[in-house]
Amino acid sequence: MKRYGLYRMMLAGTAMCLLLCLTGCSTVLQELFLVRECVPNDTAQDAGPQASPGTRLSEIAANLPAAAAPEASGQEAARASYQALCSRLQENGRLAGVALLGYVNGPTEAEYANLLQRRGYLDDYAFLAGMGEDHLIRAEEGHQLYCVVPADTDVSVTVSAWMGSPIFGDETGQAGDVLYSSDSGQPLLLLCGHDMVQPNLQVRLERSDGTFCFWYPIPGKDDRIPYLGGAQSALMDFTPNTGVSVEDYDFQIAAPEILQGDWVAWDQYTDSGEPQVCRLRFYRDAAGNDRVEYCYGPPVGEVYARLDGDFVPSVTPAGWITEEMSAFYMDLIGGTAMETGLPADSAYDAPYSFVGIYEIRYYPQLDVIEIGHMFNRPLLNGRSGHWMVFERSTG
Repeated sequence: MKRYGLYRMMLAGTAMCLLLCLTGCSTVLQELFLVRECVPNDTAQDAGPQASPGTRLSEIAANLPAAAAPEASGQEAARASYQALCSRLQENGRLAGVALLGYVNGPTEAEYANLLQRRGYLDDYAFLAGMGEDHLIRAEEGHQLYCVVPADTDVSVTVSAWMGSPIFGDETGQAGDVLYSSDSGQPLLLLCGHDMVQPNLQVRLERSDGTFCFWYPIPGKDDRIPYLGGAQSALMDFTPNTGVSVEDYDFQIAAPEILQGDWVAWDQYTDSGEPQVCRLRFYRDAAGNDRVEYCYGPPVGEVYARLDGDFVPSVTPAGWITEEMSAFYMDLIGGTAMETGLPADSAYDAPYSFVGIYEIRYYPQLDVIEIGHMFNRPLLNGRSGHWMVFERSTG
Protein backbone atom coordinates (compact mmCIF):
# COMPACT_ATOMS: atom_id res chain seq x y z
CA MET A 1 0.00 0.00 0.00
CA LYS A 2 1.39 3.28 -0.96
CA ARG A 3 1.17 7.02 -0.83
CA TYR A 4 1.51 9.03 -3.99
CA GLY A 5 2.89 12.46 -4.70
CA LEU A 6 2.16 15.47 -2.56
CA TYR A 7 -0.67 13.73 -0.72
CA ARG A 8 1.71 11.09 0.62
CA MET A 9 4.25 13.69 1.66
CA MET A 10 1.65 15.76 3.52
CA LEU A 11 0.30 12.75 5.39
CA ALA A 12 3.80 11.57 6.22
CA GLY A 13 4.60 14.94 7.72
CA THR A 14 1.38 14.98 9.72
CA ALA A 15 1.98 11.45 10.95
CA MET A 16 5.53 12.22 12.03
CA CYS A 17 4.35 15.21 14.05
CA LEU A 18 1.82 13.00 15.77
CA LEU A 19 4.42 10.31 16.31
CA LEU A 20 6.72 12.79 18.04
CA CYS A 21 3.85 13.96 20.22
CA LEU A 22 3.03 10.40 21.22
CA THR A 23 6.51 9.13 21.85
CA GLY A 24 8.49 12.15 22.94
CA CYS A 25 12.15 11.29 22.40
CA SER A 26 11.22 7.86 20.99
CA THR A 27 11.56 6.30 24.45
CA VAL A 28 8.63 3.95 23.94
CA LEU A 29 9.74 2.69 20.55
CA GLN A 30 13.21 2.06 21.94
CA GLU A 31 11.62 -0.02 24.67
CA LEU A 32 9.38 -1.77 22.16
CA PHE A 33 12.25 -3.13 20.16
CA LEU A 34 14.36 -4.32 23.03
CA VAL A 35 12.45 -7.42 21.99
CA ARG A 36 12.14 -10.20 24.48
CA GLU A 37 12.87 -13.68 23.19
CA CYS A 38 9.74 -15.83 23.28
CA VAL A 39 10.98 -18.55 25.59
CA PRO A 40 8.27 -21.20 26.03
CA ASN A 41 6.50 -20.89 29.36
CA ASP A 42 4.45 -23.38 31.25
CA THR A 43 2.67 -20.60 33.11
CA ALA A 44 0.54 -17.88 31.55
CA GLN A 45 2.17 -14.50 31.03
CA ASP A 46 0.18 -11.33 31.21
CA ALA A 47 1.09 -8.23 29.20
CA GLY A 48 0.37 -4.79 30.53
CA PRO A 49 -1.88 -3.73 33.41
CA GLN A 50 -4.09 -6.40 34.99
CA ALA A 51 -7.78 -6.03 34.25
CA SER A 52 -10.70 -7.56 36.08
CA PRO A 53 -13.76 -8.58 34.01
CA GLY A 54 -15.42 -5.32 35.03
CA THR A 55 -12.59 -3.06 33.93
CA ARG A 56 -13.81 -0.37 31.55
CA LEU A 57 -12.16 0.20 28.17
CA SER A 58 -11.48 3.77 29.18
CA GLU A 59 -9.30 2.48 32.02
CA ILE A 60 -7.33 0.26 29.65
CA ALA A 61 -6.90 3.17 27.27
CA ALA A 62 -5.63 5.31 30.12
CA ASN A 63 -2.98 2.67 30.82
CA LEU A 64 -1.78 2.28 27.23
CA PRO A 65 1.99 2.83 27.16
CA ALA A 66 3.11 6.39 26.50
CA ALA A 67 6.43 8.19 26.62
CA ALA A 68 7.44 10.12 29.69
CA ALA A 69 5.71 13.51 29.76
CA PRO A 70 4.00 13.20 26.33
CA GLU A 71 1.84 15.95 24.87
CA ALA A 72 -1.71 15.79 26.23
CA SER A 73 -3.16 16.01 22.72
CA GLY A 74 -1.06 13.01 21.69
CA GLN A 75 -2.34 10.94 24.58
CA GLU A 76 -5.91 11.92 23.81
CA ALA A 77 -5.51 10.98 20.14
CA ALA A 78 -4.10 7.57 21.10
CA ARG A 79 -6.89 6.83 23.57
CA ALA A 80 -9.60 8.11 21.25
CA SER A 81 -8.39 5.97 18.33
CA TYR A 82 -8.19 2.88 20.55
CA GLN A 83 -11.64 3.39 22.06
CA ALA A 84 -13.19 4.11 18.66
CA LEU A 85 -11.80 0.84 17.26
CA CYS A 86 -13.04 -1.16 20.25
CA SER A 87 -16.49 0.40 19.89
CA ARG A 88 -16.63 -0.68 16.23
CA LEU A 89 -15.66 -4.22 17.21
CA GLN A 90 -18.34 -4.41 19.89
CA GLU A 91 -21.03 -2.93 17.64
CA ASN A 92 -20.27 -5.59 15.03
CA GLY A 93 -20.13 -8.44 17.53
CA ARG A 94 -16.45 -9.26 16.88
CA LEU A 95 -14.00 -10.77 19.33
CA ALA A 96 -11.07 -8.71 18.04
CA GLY A 97 -9.66 -6.61 15.26
CA VAL A 98 -6.53 -7.65 13.35
CA ALA A 99 -4.34 -5.72 10.95
CA LEU A 100 -1.32 -6.52 8.80
CA LEU A 101 0.91 -3.52 9.43
CA GLY A 102 3.55 -4.59 6.92
CA TYR A 103 6.82 -6.43 6.50
CA VAL A 104 9.82 -5.63 8.70
CA ASN A 105 13.31 -7.03 9.15
CA GLY A 106 14.15 -6.54 12.83
CA PRO A 107 12.08 -4.83 13.69
CA THR A 108 14.02 -1.79 14.87
CA GLU A 109 12.79 1.47 16.29
CA ALA A 110 13.64 3.30 13.05
CA GLU A 111 11.97 0.72 10.83
CA TYR A 112 8.79 0.63 12.89
CA ALA A 113 8.55 4.42 13.05
CA ASN A 114 9.16 4.63 9.30
CA LEU A 115 6.45 2.05 8.65
CA LEU A 116 3.85 3.96 10.67
CA GLN A 117 4.84 7.30 9.19
CA ARG A 118 5.06 6.33 5.54
CA ARG A 119 1.83 4.37 5.48
CA GLY A 120 -0.15 6.97 7.39
CA TYR A 121 -1.30 4.44 9.99
CA LEU A 122 -1.31 7.04 12.76
CA ASP A 123 -4.05 9.05 11.08
CA ASP A 124 -6.71 6.62 12.30
CA TYR A 125 -4.82 4.47 14.81
CA ALA A 126 -2.58 6.76 16.84
CA PHE A 127 -2.35 4.20 19.65
CA LEU A 128 0.03 2.10 17.50
CA ALA A 129 2.90 4.49 18.18
CA GLY A 130 2.71 3.94 21.93
CA MET A 131 2.70 0.14 22.06
CA GLY A 132 5.49 -1.03 24.34
CA GLU A 133 7.84 -3.99 24.68
CA ASP A 134 5.37 -6.20 26.52
CA HIS A 135 2.98 -5.95 23.59
CA LEU A 136 5.32 -7.64 21.06
CA ILE A 137 5.16 -11.41 20.60
CA ARG A 138 7.76 -12.91 18.31
CA ALA A 139 7.67 -16.24 16.53
CA GLU A 140 10.88 -18.12 15.87
CA GLU A 141 10.96 -16.73 12.31
CA GLY A 142 9.06 -14.15 10.31
CA HIS A 143 8.88 -10.66 8.85
CA GLN A 144 5.10 -10.08 8.94
CA LEU A 145 3.99 -7.55 11.57
CA TYR A 146 0.38 -7.80 12.77
CA CYS A 147 -1.65 -6.00 15.40
CA VAL A 148 -4.39 -7.72 17.43
CA VAL A 149 -6.89 -5.63 19.41
CA PRO A 150 -9.39 -7.51 21.64
CA ALA A 151 -12.85 -5.96 21.59
CA ASP A 152 -12.97 -5.60 25.39
CA THR A 153 -11.66 -7.02 28.68
CA ASP A 154 -13.96 -10.04 28.42
CA VAL A 155 -11.82 -11.44 25.57
CA SER A 156 -8.79 -13.51 26.53
CA VAL A 157 -5.91 -14.09 24.09
CA THR A 158 -3.55 -17.06 23.86
CA VAL A 159 -0.73 -17.15 21.31
CA SER A 160 1.04 -20.45 20.59
CA ALA A 161 3.69 -21.66 18.20
CA TRP A 162 2.15 -23.49 15.25
CA MET A 163 3.21 -26.05 12.70
CA GLY A 164 0.56 -26.16 10.00
CA SER A 165 -0.13 -27.31 6.49
CA PRO A 166 1.91 -25.78 3.62
CA ILE A 167 -1.30 -25.41 1.60
CA PHE A 168 -2.79 -21.92 1.64
CA GLY A 169 -6.01 -21.80 3.64
CA ASP A 170 -5.57 -25.25 5.19
CA GLU A 171 -5.76 -24.67 8.94
CA THR A 172 -4.88 -28.20 10.02
CA GLY A 173 -1.73 -28.61 12.07
CA GLN A 174 -0.38 -28.83 15.59
CA ALA A 175 0.02 -26.17 18.28
CA GLY A 176 3.30 -25.92 20.15
CA ASP A 177 4.46 -23.95 23.17
CA VAL A 178 2.33 -21.14 24.56
CA LEU A 179 4.16 -17.86 23.99
CA TYR A 180 1.59 -15.47 25.47
CA SER A 181 -1.64 -15.60 27.45
CA SER A 182 -3.66 -12.69 28.81
CA ASP A 183 -7.17 -11.60 29.73
CA SER A 184 -6.24 -7.93 30.18
CA GLY A 185 -7.84 -6.81 26.91
CA GLN A 186 -4.60 -5.08 25.87
CA PRO A 187 -3.66 -4.84 22.16
CA LEU A 188 -0.55 -6.71 21.02
CA LEU A 189 1.84 -6.96 18.08
CA LEU A 190 2.82 -10.23 16.39
CA LEU A 191 6.01 -10.71 14.40
CA CYS A 192 5.72 -14.00 12.56
CA GLY A 193 5.29 -15.80 9.24
CA HIS A 194 8.36 -17.67 7.99
CA ASP A 195 6.80 -17.75 4.52
CA MET A 196 3.76 -16.36 2.70
CA VAL A 197 1.62 -19.52 2.92
CA GLN A 198 2.24 -21.38 6.16
CA PRO A 199 1.54 -19.61 9.49
CA ASN A 200 3.82 -20.27 12.45
CA LEU A 201 1.57 -18.80 15.17
CA GLN A 202 -1.89 -19.75 16.39
CA VAL A 203 -4.05 -17.13 18.12
CA ARG A 204 -6.99 -18.23 20.27
CA LEU A 205 -9.53 -15.58 21.34
CA GLU A 206 -12.29 -16.47 23.80
CA ARG A 207 -15.07 -14.74 25.75
CA SER A 208 -16.14 -15.78 29.22
CA ASP A 209 -19.41 -17.14 27.75
CA GLY A 210 -17.41 -19.74 25.80
CA THR A 211 -17.46 -18.02 22.40
CA PHE A 212 -14.04 -18.50 20.80
CA CYS A 213 -12.13 -18.62 17.54
CA PHE A 214 -8.69 -19.61 16.25
CA TRP A 215 -6.73 -17.35 13.89
CA TYR A 216 -3.55 -18.20 11.99
CA PRO A 217 -1.70 -15.03 10.89
CA ILE A 218 -0.70 -15.07 7.23
CA PRO A 219 -1.31 -12.54 4.43
CA GLY A 220 -4.35 -12.98 2.22
CA LYS A 221 -4.17 -13.40 -1.53
CA ASP A 222 -3.96 -9.62 -1.49
CA ASP A 223 -0.70 -9.54 0.45
CA ARG A 224 -1.53 -6.17 2.03
CA ILE A 225 -4.26 -7.54 4.33
CA PRO A 226 -4.47 -10.53 6.70
CA TYR A 227 -6.17 -13.80 5.82
CA LEU A 228 -8.99 -14.42 8.31
CA GLY A 229 -9.94 -17.92 7.20
CA GLY A 230 -12.31 -19.71 9.54
CA ALA A 231 -12.29 -16.77 11.95
CA GLN A 232 -13.83 -14.38 9.46
CA SER A 233 -17.10 -14.00 11.36
CA ALA A 234 -15.35 -13.40 14.68
CA LEU A 235 -12.65 -10.95 13.58
CA MET A 236 -12.55 -7.59 11.83
CA ASP A 237 -9.70 -6.57 9.54
CA PHE A 238 -8.78 -2.98 10.43
CA THR A 239 -5.71 -2.72 8.17
CA PRO A 240 -5.66 0.95 7.11
CA ASN A 241 -6.42 1.46 3.43
CA THR A 242 -3.68 3.94 2.67
CA GLY A 243 -2.92 3.02 -0.93
CA VAL A 244 -4.27 3.47 -4.41
CA SER A 245 -4.95 0.40 -6.54
CA VAL A 246 -3.62 0.72 -10.09
CA GLU A 247 -6.41 -1.63 -11.18
CA ASP A 248 -8.80 1.32 -11.01
CA TYR A 249 -6.86 3.35 -13.62
CA ASP A 250 -5.91 3.19 -17.28
CA PHE A 251 -2.31 2.63 -18.34
CA GLN A 252 -0.09 2.96 -21.37
CA ILE A 253 3.18 1.29 -22.26
CA ALA A 254 5.83 3.54 -20.72
CA ALA A 255 7.90 5.55 -23.20
CA PRO A 256 11.61 6.17 -22.42
CA GLU A 257 10.94 9.91 -22.02
CA ILE A 258 8.37 9.26 -19.28
CA LEU A 259 10.69 6.91 -17.44
CA GLN A 260 13.60 9.33 -17.14
CA GLY A 261 14.39 9.95 -13.46
CA ASP A 262 14.12 8.11 -10.14
CA TRP A 263 11.44 5.66 -9.01
CA VAL A 264 10.89 3.79 -5.74
CA ALA A 265 8.84 0.79 -4.62
CA TRP A 266 8.52 0.92 -0.83
CA ASP A 267 6.66 -2.22 0.10
CA GLN A 268 8.23 -5.15 -1.69
CA TYR A 269 9.49 -8.41 -0.24
CA THR A 270 11.35 -11.56 -1.18
CA ASP A 271 9.75 -14.97 -1.60
CA SER A 272 10.29 -15.58 2.13
CA GLY A 273 8.58 -12.29 3.08
CA GLU A 274 11.76 -10.35 3.87
CA PRO A 275 10.93 -6.67 3.23
CA GLN A 276 12.77 -4.76 0.51
CA VAL A 277 12.84 -1.19 -0.79
CA CYS A 278 13.57 -1.12 -4.53
CA ARG A 279 14.85 1.90 -6.47
CA LEU A 280 15.20 2.45 -10.22
CA ARG A 281 16.86 5.25 -12.13
CA PHE A 282 16.41 5.62 -15.88
CA TYR A 283 18.88 7.96 -17.60
CA ARG A 284 20.77 8.61 -20.82
CA ASP A 285 24.57 8.62 -20.94
CA ALA A 286 26.73 11.15 -22.76
CA ALA A 287 26.35 9.19 -26.00
CA GLY A 288 22.54 9.27 -25.78
CA ASN A 289 22.16 5.58 -24.85
CA ASP A 290 19.30 4.52 -22.58
CA ARG A 291 20.60 3.24 -19.25
CA VAL A 292 19.13 1.91 -16.01
CA GLU A 293 20.39 1.69 -12.44
CA TYR A 294 18.66 -0.59 -9.96
CA CYS A 295 19.25 -1.17 -6.25
CA TYR A 296 17.38 -2.93 -3.49
CA GLY A 297 17.79 -3.84 0.13
CA PRO A 298 16.09 -3.78 3.54
CA PRO A 299 14.16 -0.65 4.63
CA VAL A 300 16.83 0.05 7.26
CA GLY A 301 20.41 -1.08 6.69
CA GLU A 302 22.89 -1.57 3.88
CA VAL A 303 21.87 -1.90 0.23
CA TYR A 304 21.93 -5.55 -0.78
CA ALA A 305 22.58 -5.10 -4.50
CA ARG A 306 23.30 -2.17 -6.80
CA LEU A 307 23.29 -2.80 -10.55
CA ASP A 308 23.83 -0.63 -13.61
CA GLY A 309 23.60 -1.25 -17.34
CA ASP A 310 21.72 -0.93 -20.59
CA PHE A 311 17.99 -0.37 -20.90
CA VAL A 312 16.27 -1.55 -24.09
CA PRO A 313 12.80 0.07 -24.18
CA SER A 314 11.46 -2.22 -26.91
CA VAL A 315 13.00 -5.64 -27.49
CA THR A 316 13.06 -7.55 -30.77
CA PRO A 317 10.01 -9.86 -30.89
CA ALA A 318 10.84 -13.55 -30.59
CA GLY A 319 8.55 -16.35 -29.49
CA TRP A 320 6.58 -15.13 -26.47
CA ILE A 321 8.58 -11.90 -26.36
CA THR A 322 6.80 -8.90 -27.89
CA GLU A 323 7.97 -5.43 -28.84
CA GLU A 324 5.96 -4.00 -25.92
CA MET A 325 8.47 -5.59 -23.54
CA SER A 326 11.68 -4.00 -22.28
CA ALA A 327 15.00 -5.49 -21.22
CA PHE A 328 17.58 -4.71 -18.54
CA TYR A 329 21.19 -5.79 -19.14
CA MET A 330 23.01 -4.91 -15.92
CA ASP A 331 26.11 -5.79 -13.92
CA LEU A 332 26.43 -5.94 -10.15
CA ILE A 333 28.46 -2.89 -9.08
CA GLY A 334 27.81 -2.53 -5.35
CA GLY A 335 26.06 -3.64 -2.18
CA THR A 336 26.66 -6.50 0.21
CA ALA A 337 25.99 -8.98 -2.64
CA MET A 338 29.40 -8.06 -4.08
CA GLU A 339 30.90 -10.61 -1.70
CA THR A 340 28.72 -13.55 -2.76
CA GLY A 341 27.03 -12.50 -6.00
CA LEU A 342 23.29 -12.58 -6.64
CA PRO A 343 21.34 -15.70 -5.63
CA ALA A 344 21.10 -18.46 -8.20
CA ASP A 345 18.04 -18.18 -10.42
CA SER A 346 16.54 -21.08 -12.34
CA ALA A 347 16.13 -18.95 -15.48
CA TYR A 348 19.46 -17.16 -15.37
CA ASP A 349 22.39 -18.28 -13.23
CA ALA A 350 25.08 -15.59 -13.45
CA PRO A 351 25.87 -14.16 -10.00
CA TYR A 352 27.46 -10.88 -11.09
CA SER A 353 25.31 -10.01 -14.09
CA PHE A 354 21.61 -9.51 -14.58
CA VAL A 355 19.37 -9.95 -17.62
CA GLY A 356 15.63 -9.52 -17.31
CA ILE A 357 12.68 -8.86 -19.63
CA TYR A 358 9.69 -6.92 -18.35
CA GLU A 359 6.54 -5.08 -19.33
CA ILE A 360 6.51 -1.51 -18.02
CA ARG A 361 3.16 0.25 -17.70
CA TYR A 362 2.65 3.93 -16.95
CA TYR A 363 -0.46 5.26 -15.17
CA PRO A 364 -0.78 8.97 -16.09
CA GLN A 365 -3.41 9.79 -13.47
CA LEU A 366 -1.19 8.47 -10.69
CA ASP A 367 2.25 9.15 -12.16
CA VAL A 368 3.36 5.64 -11.22
CA ILE A 369 4.80 2.75 -13.20
CA GLU A 370 4.06 -0.94 -12.84
CA ILE A 371 6.77 -3.39 -13.88
CA GLY A 372 5.86 -7.00 -14.56
CA HIS A 373 8.47 -9.74 -14.82
CA MET A 374 8.21 -11.72 -18.07
CA PHE A 375 11.44 -13.67 -18.64
CA ASN A 376 14.92 -14.28 -17.18
CA ARG A 377 15.70 -12.70 -13.79
CA PRO A 378 12.92 -11.11 -11.74
CA LEU A 379 13.72 -7.84 -9.95
CA LEU A 380 13.58 -9.71 -6.64
CA ASN A 381 14.83 -13.23 -6.20
CA GLY A 382 12.08 -15.85 -6.30
CA ARG A 383 9.35 -13.46 -7.49
CA SER A 384 8.92 -14.74 -11.03
CA GLY A 385 5.89 -13.25 -12.77
CA HIS A 386 5.58 -10.63 -10.03
CA TRP A 387 4.30 -7.08 -10.73
CA MET A 388 5.83 -4.18 -8.79
CA VAL A 389 4.45 -0.63 -8.53
CA PHE A 390 7.01 2.19 -8.42
CA GLU A 391 6.14 5.78 -7.59
CA ARG A 392 8.20 8.69 -8.84
CA SER A 393 10.82 9.63 -6.25
CA THR A 394 11.05 13.23 -5.17
CA GLY A 395 13.90 12.82 -2.72
